[in-house]
Amino acid sequence: MKKIIPVFLHGYSGDGKALQEFADLCFSGQKPICIDLPGFGDNPLQNGSAENNPLEYIEEIWKTVKKQVPKADIHLVGHSYGAVLAFALASKYDEVVRVDLFNPGLWPRLIPHMLLYYLSVIKYIPGGLGLATKIMKNQRLVDIATQSMQNKAWPANRQKQIKAMRRKESEVYSPQMLRLSLYALKMPRILKQVRCEVPVRIVHAKDDTITRYISCTWLKERSKDCHIFVTHGGHLGLLAEPKRWSSILYDVVQ
Repeated sequence: MKKIIPVFLHGYSGDGKALQEFADLCFSGQKPICIDLPGFGDNPLQNGSAENNPLEYIEEIWKTVKKQVPKADIHLVGHSYGAVLAFALASKYDEVVRVDLFNPGLWPRLIPHMLLYYLSVIKYIPGGLGLATKIMKNQRLVDIATQSMQNKAWPANRQKQIKAMRRKESEVYSPQMLRLSLYALKMPRILKQVRCEVPVRIVHAKDDTITRYISCTWLKERSKDCHIFVTHGGHLGLLAEPKRWSSILYDVVQ
């Protein structure tokens, strides 16, 4: 029997390091891997055509995963848009034997900079890309967006860390984040005909202001064996309360 390795996929912003504490708590005694999505962290995008093609981007992600896990089977865990990408990988590659999704962002609430970017790409708004990037990097707007993803009950030091992290991410990864925003608009059409044959567990935070519950039910309809669990907390709950959220994953796996 092959060894099973947990592999974590982060969302729009940041890199794999952001999920490492959560991953280590989820799989204590093992060595979970938190990859950087192509274009993030220490993982440059190798295939230029993947910048505009989500299918090729998924192929790039799989190459990254297999480079880290060349022989073992894979237990994918994804957060936000990383959860959508994890579902796409699980539907395509036999080496994935299980997938757990946290706040999957299949239909993120439409944010102005995403709309600007989308309209600029399809030529409706010349210069929209530059404007969208400026919005992404505006620290005041970043703080407002971050606040909407947090919960006042979270520890103050955690909220401060997340705020600083989001500021840095918006400055460094704006082009990549905008590209993934465009992928998000295309992904429902891409996944419409797929069916995931491996067990899928989805955790949705009812206080999430970014992703919607409909993403969970839509993915469930395309899964052979899927269960949805609802908890309290915001979109970034697993970063602010990693211990509590890791216990949720433990309960889900059981």
